[in-house]
Amino acid sequence: MTEPEVRFSERLPRRTLVRAAVLVGACLAIVVGAAVTMGASPSASPATPGATTQPKASGDPAKPDRGPWKGFGRGDFDGHGRFGAVTITSISGSNLTLKTEDGWTRTIALTSATTITKEGATIGAGDLSVGDEIRFRQNRASDGTFTITAIDVVLPKVAGTVTAVTADSITVTGRDGTSRTITTTSSTTYRLGTADASRSDVVVGSTILATGVAGTGNDFTATTVTIKAPRVAGTVTAVGASTITIQKRDGSSLTVNVGADTTIQVAGADTAKIGDVTVGMRLMAAGSPNADGSFDAAAIVAGNGRFHGGPFGHDDDNDGAPNP
Repeated sequence: MTEPEVRFSERLPRRTLVRAAVLVGACLAIVVGAAVTMGASPSASPATPGATTQPKASGDPAKPDRGPWKGFGRGDFDGHGRFGAVTITSISGSNLTLKTEDGWTRTIALTSATTITKEGATIGAGDLSVGDEIRFRQNRASDGTFTITAIDVVLPKVAGTVTAVTADSITVTGRDGTSRTITTTSSTTYRLGTADASRSDVVVGSTILATGVAGTGNDFTATTVTIKAPRVAGTVTAVGASTITIQKRDGSSLTVNVGADTTIQVAGADTAKIGDVTVGMRLMAAGSPNADGSFDAAAIVAGNGRFHGGPFGHDDDNDGAPNP
């Protein structure tokens, strides 16, 4: 007996057919969109004085830059992020031609109102050079043009965990396992978190971020070395008048000392104080360990759940500790 013919539309429920049609339509839209995008030129049109006609579109890396190392963000400038570092490839009068590591290009125009900084100090347009890595801030007008309001020259950086310290060098190992030796001079300045520090604060095992000048090969001379302050994390088990007890991930208990100068951030509290920290909260503290095993906190962040942002960066692996 021959099996009766069954049409495809009768094999599938109507809802399934509708979903299939929607998916096919979406795929066609993606293919057409990709063809249009591939046919467009990634280069910007020539800049006009005071503005650029390049729209803030798919080829424009105008996203706030978070820096290559979480915890040491670069602020709210544009011009880095997922498109790679932005480098000046040519300078013509007030126009700068930029290019990223992945080939994106754009020409921007400086104006008399554009502020230019390097290491926090104001510099002039004449101090910019081909090869400089920069970030920029821009305002978009109603007609779609952009005005460049600020330029910041980004100096090369080397980050890692200190493995050796000599009189004129610091050796670090990066997250990828690569070792790098940083040259220091009498002009090199040091910071511990946001506070001033000295060379003696750089010890084996500490994590640093060095900003400076890259030479040939792996040569690097530091102008500034920022040391990440020691940090602890755990679950709050007790709160006193000036102390907080936490249980760390390994099960051990730690007393965190809170002083008048300790910065406290608690989820849901506008102006937090130690009383806003409650048992059961997750807590991270930056500061310094004491010989008696306690920890003096310069800053505290507490709340329920995982940590996202704040002064300590993200806890992406959910281990209770900030990213290095």
